[in-house]
Amino acid sequence: MASAVKKALPEPVKRGLRAVRNAVRAAALHGDRVECPVCEGRFRRFLPVRGRPEGRCPKCDSVERHRAAWLILNRSTNLFTDRLRVLHVAPEPGLERRLRAASNLTYTTGDLFIRGVDMVLDLTAIDAPDQSFDVVLASHVLEHIPDDGCAMREIRRVLAPGGWAFLVVPFDPDRQVTYEDPSITTEEGRKAAFGQEDHVRWYAGEDFEKRLERAGFSVERVEVDAPAERARFVLDGNGVADLAVICR
Repeated sequence: MASAVKKALPEPVKRGLRAVRNAVRAAALHGDRVECPVCEGRFRRFLPVRGRPEGRCPKCDSVERHRAAWLILNRSTNLFTDRLRVLHVAPEPGLERRLRAASNLTYTTGDLFIRGVDMVLDLTAIDAPDQSFDVVLASHVLEHIPDDGCAMREIRRVLAPGGWAFLVVPFDPDRQVTYEDPSITTEEGRKAAFGQEDHVRWYAGEDFEKRLERAGFSVERVEVDAPAERARFVLDGNGVADLAVICR
């Protein structure tokens, strides 16, 4: 019954309730052992999530890859200094709140399934003219798309000259070749083969970069590798290796 009532609530009401809940959690866990760069909160510990003892920020709900993304975007891009048109695919709530509030950005969110985004978005057929955006952000998206090459070309098409894309995928660092099998279509089969029921491949790092290069990009790997920062911001522990790249 409680679940049904929650689903029936208007989205603004649900966002308000989540904000109140998170404020209470953040106050209860206030401290200085760990820090979230997304919301700038400091806490005694983070919250457990999906079997990980300290994966989720109690204030903004960011998890490891969101915190790493925020640090990389601040340090390695012009996202927070220049006037830019941004397309954020499958927007993460904590990142979305900060980016939507940034006065230098014309910010658009898009997704096929998430409610409340600015545009319904099929990444293999983006409903936008050529060169519509200066930045495309897409984390943990391409491993869901059967024709990832088409999605990469579409990202390239909508980027203006001088634009860039920040892309993150889970990958298997031990693989030399990306593993995909279009005959695997069941949720059970995909979870066994690719680690999650809605994934369609395991990327190999070099192959992912080559696919992006074939789509017309130059590719730079980016990461937060300082051990002290990885500990302070709790960037390890999700059990998945993430490959982050900036494509120009």
